[in-house]
Amino acid sequence: MVDAAGAGTVAYSVAGTTVTVTDVTVTEGWRAVVERASGLEVEVTFRRGTQRIDVKVEVDDGGPRERVRIRDRADDSDVRFENGSATRVDDSTGSSPSSSASDDSSLDDSGSGSGGDDMAVDDSRDRGRGADDGADDGRRGRGRGSDD
Repeated sequence: MVDAAGAGTVAYSVAGTTVTVTDVTVTEGWRAVVERASGLEVEVTFRRGTQRIDVKVEVDDGGPRERVRIRDRADDSDVRFENGSATRVDDSTGSSPSSSASDDSSLDDSGSGSGGDDMAVDDSRDRGRGADDGADDGRRGRGRGSDD
């Protein structure tokens, strides 16, 4: 189970190289959307006001790799965790005290919208939501909605 920095939790199961979201809990005041429910990687986004928390899980080297990204547009903060350890911290001062001296460009911000139903929102359409964040990461977001 992954703690979404107080916004909720994401439970998942792993079978071979397939990860599946099995449950999402949402803390009061937050909303969550399952962007990708099953596959090589799963993704759940939590939002409240200017805050956004992305939870991604994939199988890497035979075990789960859990990534949590916490962003707040109000102060331009951006904090990233991988398997519970901070890997990057950016704030509005432009400083980047990080335990991993480089930016992990493998942390994709774009939504896929191609997974199963966004479980936390009953839209009765059996499709996820998300859009490209505009970053030049060579990937294209698909679906409805917006990154910001």
